[in-house]
Amino acid sequence: MPDDIGFQSFDTPLDAPIEIHADRHGVSAIFFNLDHRKRRPDRPNALTRAAARQLREYFDGKRRVFELPLATLNKDNPVTEYRRRVWSTLLDIPYGQTRTYTDIAEQAGGSPRSVGTANGHNPLCVVVPCHRVVGKNGLGGYGGPLIREKGEQLLEIKRRLLEHEQRYA
Repeated sequence: MPDDIGFQSFDTPLDAPIEIHADRHGVSAIFFNLDHRKRRPDRPNALTRAAARQLREYFDGKRRVFELPLATLNKDNPVTEYRRRVWSTLLDIPYGQTRTYTDIAEQAGGSPRSVGTANGHNPLCVVVPCHRVVGKNGLGGYGGPLIREKGEQLLEIKRRLLEHEQRYA
């Protein structure tokens, strides 16, 4: 691996460790490792260390806004402009608050379903707060492609993230 690529994992109070990936463009992925299997040895770099520190502060109730360069929101990243727009809109949802899929669709364009699809493919969980997007009648989905296999576990993480933010809001 080149020196500018980093990987780091750490345990969270949600019974699921988080994995952080970063390259020279910024933090490229943050996700819950629901299998609890170490995929590779940690190889932290400055960005993964900063992300881990800020995520620990978040879980300790001491951080509400993340200050990290996010590679996925970079214009050079090969995601669609629509997904980038939805994810950027998620960054505007204040800590401790929620918005519906319809609310995000009105801001970013598209439909509630397309927002759900973009939300489900968000590679930067917690930092780009897809957990703050809920359905009109409840939590809604969480976890994108993993929802079929790990749906209940992912919804529990979403519920606990929202409760965490309510506690510290």
